[in-house]
Amino acid sequence: MVNTRSKGRKAESEFKKILLNRGYSNALIERAPGSTAFNERVDLFGMFDLMAFKNGVIFCYQVKCNRTAGAPKAIKAWRKEHSKDLPKKLKCFVVVRLDNKRKQEERWREIEVI
Repeated sequence: MVNTRSKGRKAESEFKKILLNRGYSNALIERAPGSTAFNERVDLFGMFDLMAFKNGVIFCYQVKCNRTAGAPKAIKAWRKEHSKDLPKKLKCFVVVRLDNKRKQEERWREIEVI
């Protein structure tokens, strides 16, 4: 049995490295703080694990392992609820790390949530 919290943090770290390889600046990638014994995990805006900025566009990522677990539906509802307040250049993604794939390029699946 694998500790799901550790597995999730490892997946976030791996995807952050992918963002750096894509040309995002390390200073412009923000990672949500981890949980402690006294608080539950606190995501950015209660929804995202990573935020990155590039060319004036804000990219928000929810990182999952093996399945989306309803994240696209939740993000879509969040976008609808806050549509008046969100910037125009905001892109939201659910990123799924697939454990059964061995090659790095086949391991990740990105789903843009509009």
